[in-house]
Formats: sequence, C-alpha cells, structure tokens
Amino acid sequence: MNNSTSSDRPPPNRKVQLAFGPAVLTLLFLTLLVVGAVCYRSIVVFQESDRWVRHRHEVLRNLQELFTEVRDMDSGYREFVATGDDRSLALLRDSILRSKNSEAVIRSLTADNPNQQRRIPALEGVISQKIQFAEAVIALRRIKGFAAAADSMRQGTGDRTMDEFQAALGTLSDEELRLLVVRNAAMQSRLAQSKTILIFGIALALLLTAAASASVQRDNSRRAVAEDALFLEKEQAQVTLNSIGDAVICTNLLGNITFLNRAAEKMTAWSRQEAEGRPVTQVFRIVDGTTREPAPDPMHMAVAQNTAVVLTANCVLLRRDESESPIEDSAAPIHDRAGRVTGAVIVFHDVSAARALSLQLEYSAQHDILTNLPNRVLLNDRISQSISLARRQDRAMAVLFLDLDNFKYINDSLGHAVGDQLLQVVANRLLASVRGSDTVGRQGGDEFVVLLSEVTHPEDAAISARKLRRSR
Repeated sequence: MNNSTSSDRPPPNRKVQLAFGPAVLTLLFLTLLVVGAVCYRSIVVFQESDRWVRHRHEVLRNLQELFTEVRDMDSGYREFVATGDDRSLALLRDSILRSKNSEAVIRSLTADNPNQQRRIPALEGVISQKIQFAEAVIALRRIKGFAAAADSMRQGTGDRTMDEFQAALGTLSDEELRLLVVRNAAMQSRLAQSKTILIFGIALALLLTAAASASVQRDNSRRAVAEDALFLEKEQAQVTLNSIGDAVICTNLLGNITFLNRAAEKMTAWSRQEAEGRPVTQVFRIVDGTTREPAPDPMHMAVAQNTAVVLTANCVLLRRDESESPIEDSAAPIHDRAGRVTGAVIVFHDVSAARALSLQLEYSAQHDILTNLPNRVLLNDRISQSISLARRQDRAMAVLFLDLDNFKYINDSLGHAVGDQLLQVVANRLLASVRGSDTVGRQGGDEFVVLLSEVTHPEDAAISARKLRRSR
C-alpha cells in the first residue's frame, strides 16, 4: 500500500543534511591521508638526515685513517734512516698500500660533493710527493749512509709536504662538516614544516571529527524522530485496516503476500503469520461461480497493466477449509516515491448477503407476494417467450384465464384474512393440477392465468380446463 504522508517526507534541507555527513567523513579521510603522508615524509627526512650523518662520519673516519697511514709512512722511512734495518720498511710499504685504499674510499664517499672531488687530486699529489721523498731518502741511506740521509731529511721537503698534507686533509674535513651543517639545517627546516603541517592536520582532523560526530548525532536524532513518526503512521494505518469491514491483501512485485488485515484473515481462513511470504494464489484462490474455472489473478493483472482492475463477475473465493464465499471488488498497483510499481493491493468483501437480497428482490418483483405465483410481469414475459418458441417449432400453446366466483362476498363476510387463505389454497391446487412445464400465475385479485406451453391438440386445452375446475 502506498500510504505515504507528510510524516515520512524529509524536511526541505534533508538531502543537504544527509550529504553533509559523508562529505565531512570524506574530508576527514583526506585530512588523515595528508597527515599520514606528512608523517611518512618526516620519517623519510629523518632517515635521510641520519644517513647523511653516518656518511659524513664515514668520510671523516677515512680522512683520519689516511692521516694515520701517512704518519706511519713518515715514521717507517725515518726508522730505516736511523737503523738501516730493512725490516722497518715493512711498515712503510703497508702504510703506502693502506693510503692508496683510503684515497679510493674517500673518492667514492665524496662522489656527491663536487667541491670535495676537486680537492682530492691535490691531496693525492701531496701523498705522492711524500712517497717520492721517502723513496729518495731510503736510496740515499743505502748509498751514502746515515749522515747524508739525515742531512737530506733536515734540508728536504718532508716536513713541508706533511704540512701541506695536513692542510689538504683539514680542508676536506672542514668541507664535510660544512656540508653536514647545511644539510642538517635543511633537514631541520623540512622537519619543522612537517611538524607544522602535522599539527595543523591533526587539529583539522579533530575539528572535522567533532563536526562529523555532531552531524551524525543530529542525523541520528532526526532519523529517530522520523522512524518514530513512521512507526506511528504504520501503526495507525494497520489499526485502520484492521478496523474496516473489507478484506485487504498486499503483495510484493513477485506476487508474495506481505500483509493481511483481520477481515482478510477471517475470509481466507489464513492467519497473517502463516500467509506472509506465500504466493497470493495459494491464499487468495478464486474461481468463476458459473464455470468453476480458476479466475484470472487480479494482482498480477494490476502489476502487469499498472492500473486498477476489477474482479471478474460472479467471482467465488475458496477458503482454506474449502468453503466458498462470493466476493467482488478491485485490485490496484502499489508505487514507491519514484513511481515504480513495487507490488499490489486487493480490497474485497463478501457479497453473499447482497446477492441473496438481490435475488430476493428480483423474485419479489416477479412473483405475487401472497401466493408466490408469477405475477403479471413474469407471466407476460413467459407468455411472450412461449409464443416465440411455438412459432419457431410450429406447434400450439394455450392460455387459460380463471377467476373465483363470489370472492368479493367471502372478503366482505369472512374478512380479508380468510380471502387470502382461500387464494393460497386455490394457487396450490392449480399448481398441483398442471405439468411442471406449465406456468400458473396470478393476474390480480381473484384472477389466475395458466400457460400451457406444450399443447399437441386443441382439445388438450379443454381437458386441462376441466381438470382445473375439478381440482379439490
């Protein structure tokens, strides 16, 4: 049933209110997504900063190792000059090999810094000079002895080369520290930005959460009010339907029953709980009262045609206990707000009493009230039919007129009650004296008419007249 009223219609701004909640939730989701992205960015920045710090420490450690190796190199050739022992040259050779490896490592670690890459050749040049000087002093010690080698060391470039090496090493270290400070400042700036965005995002998320919560609470409150109003309306509708005398059955689009009111339960002998969900043809069984053939399903017709339909004439309802009730009325489709058909409803009532009354009125209109004989109207109709039939079949028929002698004297002397009894007795005797195919009617007063519809010979009418006169 389409019993929608203003109570279940949303307020004018209902669509806006309903759309606000999902919009706030969507914005909240996006805010949280941004906050998550900022947090991830902060983690990445922090990890990158940590990588820079470890990288710079690695560069500085290798620079310090290179300084140690060059110093060991210097100690190795000085020891050889002092002792002349070739075993002291092992430290020199090891220091030279390690310095070469350290140079390669430093060059690789500073590949991301062009300034450092430009300074490395100078550092390598100083180390090469240091190695050349060491080799020259060693050769001089072997050839000319200690004094010549020591004098060369005092007058040579060993100390100057060491000072140049320390200066180049210090420049590389300072550059690494400067780069670390610059990148650390950039990292701190990015972290500060991320922190600001994160704080702002969290604040916005909290505000949106509060707004969404308030919106949801308002929506829940309005929904509760609407549900209460809808429940009240449905309750009123159900009470109303259960109070009316007509039976009401509702079905869904598949033809399954969704509702029966009490009148329908009584007429079909099915309870609402038993009938719900069953096919309507199983509960609402109707046949043609004349042919006894199943009548068309009015609900299927209403849904298919999307219009109201009436039940077939002379429709009979077969109850669950196989008893019968003549019914009549109509079925109509049920629509939703969009105008789509969602089911059907049929309203019907028992017309047994109405049909009985109709038959009684029809009988009274065609029969005499006192004698129950056909009156003048029915008698004239039967005479006309008999004449038409006799002409078609080329046979005879007869009409006899009778009246009672001195009937007025009986009414005047004995009263109308006795006169009425006499008319009834005469009517019964006349009926007993004719065939079943003949008709005895009362013309009015004390006059009667007998229609002999099948007369083979004219003499048969006279025989019937004499029989009627002798009837007792």
